[in-house]
Amino acid sequence: MAELSKSQINNVKKYIKKQWKVLTRDHKELAKTSVDHKITETAAEKNKHIIYISAKESLNRVNTQLKNELSADDFSMISVKKLPSIMTYDSHNFITKYPGLLYLPNPYVAPGGRFNEMYGWDSYFILLGLLYDDQLEMAKWMTENLLYEVKYYGKILNANRSYYLTRSQPPLLSSMVLAIYDKTKDKKWLKTTVSANTKVYQYWTQTPRLVKSIGLSRFYAESNTPIPETEHGYYDAVRNFYRENNIKAYDVAKFYHKRTDKLTAEFYRADRTVREAGFDLTNKYGPFGADITSYISVSLNTLLYKLETDMVRIHKTLSESKKAETWQARATRRARLINQYLWEPDLGFYFDYNHRKQYNRTYIYATTFYPLWGGIASKKQVARIIENLEVLDAKGGIISSAYVTGMQWDAPFGWAPHQYFAVHGLERYGYHKEACEIAKKFVTMLTKDFAKTKKLYEKYNMRTTSSDVTANIKYGYKINVEGFGWTNAIYLDFLNYLDKH
Repeated sequence: MAELSKSQINNVKKYIKKQWKVLTRDHKELAKTSVDHKITETAAEKNKHIIYISAKESLNRVNTQLKNELSADDFSMISVKKLPSIMTYDSHNFITKYPGLLYLPNPYVAPGGRFNEMYGWDSYFILLGLLYDDQLEMAKWMTENLLYEVKYYGKILNANRSYYLTRSQPPLLSSMVLAIYDKTKDKKWLKTTVSANTKVYQYWTQTPRLVKSIGLSRFYAESNTPIPETEHGYYDAVRNFYRENNIKAYDVAKFYHKRTDKLTAEFYRADRTVREAGFDLTNKYGPFGADITSYISVSLNTLLYKLETDMVRIHKTLSESKKAETWQARATRRARLINQYLWEPDLGFYFDYNHRKQYNRTYIYATTFYPLWGGIASKKQVARIIENLEVLDAKGGIISSAYVTGMQWDAPFGWAPHQYFAVHGLERYGYHKEACEIAKKFVTMLTKDFAKTKKLYEKYNMRTTSSDVTANIKYGYKINVEGFGWTNAIYLDFLNYLDKH
């Protein structure tokens, strides 16, 4: 990185340190935080002060806490409402009509821009950045917020909005827990996290997410209605695409009725599921990700393997050897199944597996690096991926996929999480040169773009090394959110990594 000066890098680091404060959300600004820029302005203005709590939570306790932390004027502007203990059709309709923020006990760092709440997998990367900037307290608060979600909602939520109650996000809670433990060495606290981590695991390893015939899991959202937070006109664009294109990736009739020109309930479930997976949008599962529930995911199952091995470490730390052995057996079995079903030796990539049609969809994607990060791949498998590295390698780092589709999670775009899994996956297997090269490219791109824009962004064009991406995105939200939590974090992570090498 000789082409970058220390002052250029320091300018970015100062920006990031400032951004953590800008992106922090706490109860003192609850009325401001509750504003939702993803739904229509009228609905947002009408409902911005509804704060929902779990049916299991104490209304009196939460009201008392908020009354003590908010000014009298701000407290008078919010309305804390309990969710029903059993979510019926009518209660879902009420929440859709009157969306609100879900209460969390602690402050947190939001991703930025239109994402004005706490997200599931974003929080892991943000936590890493906070720890590099010596903000252990905030990192722990965020971890405990997710532990709270599991306790009161049975899963890590996509984010803490009422319309996210029916979907989760990629599970990284156990990795967050261990990152905190590595800083504090607090075994008593560590023990309190076991129940939540176990519950997260059970959520992903039971039907309908578990595919019993294979023994691996899939993403699967719990509702099949249109989402309220998508950009205006998105579903019209999908229908238009179906009318004008001959699609071979899946049976379109499952998702679109040509005669009535309507999207089906199965499409809406898939649309929610793609967002649960974090990749909204990509053609990884066919156009608009519509066939996602047919696929056993490389990313999800690698993260479940990581959860299993994390639990081995947690139970060993707590001197619970028998429990550690149980989790190790689960991890060993999952690694075997991942390599059996998701690895294509002839092509040299990991792919998602269609459990209904029993084949790998050979859609080259950056999730091929996840099993390296998790430690699942053999040396021979990693060597094959290295042979194919140029397919996903670009001037700015790793591209999401090998295909240009007009969707933001495909080429030519790249995202911080994909860089993270690739760099640390390659490093794990001793490919230091390749890992350093990707990290250098990403840091260089961000630093140079920052010199022009004075900001870091959510995503980048990896071929032009620019944050100017709007013109190339056809479907989904087209803006490039500034801020941005996980980009800030991976920039710091890579600086630390490169310093060590």
